[in-house]
Amino acid sequence: MNTGTVALLVAVVGVAGTLLAPVTTAWVSSRSRRQEFELQQRSELTKRHMDDEQANLERLRDTYVALNSGARRYRFRMMEDLYAIRSGTARTPRRRSPASSSRTPTPRPRCSSPTTSCDGAKRYGWHWPTPESS
Repeated sequence: MNTGTVALLVAVVGVAGTLLAPVTTAWVSSRSRRQEFELQQRSELTKRHMDDEQANLERLRDTYVALNSGARRYRFRMMEDLYAIRSGTARTPRRRSPASSSRTPTPRPRCSSPTTSCDGAKRYGWHWPTPESS
C-alpha cells in the first residue's frame, strides 16, 4: 500500500466517524429514554398494584369489623333473651324500626382471627394485636 491509499483510507474513516457520531449519540439517547420510560411505567404499575392491594385489605378489614360487631351484638341479645327465659321474666319481643335500632357506637374490635389469616396483612404493614399480646 502506498502513502496515498493510506491517506485516503484514513480520511474516509475520519469522515464516516464524524458523520456517524451524531446518529450513534441519538440512538444511545433514545435507548436510554426508552429504558427510563419503561422503568417509570413499571414503577407506576407496581404502585397502583400495591394501592389496590391496600384498598382491598382495608375493605376486608372493614368487613371483618362489621361481621365481628354484628356477631357480638347478636350473641349479646341472644344471651339477654336466654337469661330472661331462665329467670322467668321473659319479655315480649320488641319491634325496632331501622332508624332506631340499638346500634350504639362501640369501640372497634381487635383482630382476633387466627394468625395465619393475619400474616398476609402483616406483609403490608397491618399489625393487629392478637389475643396473646393483650
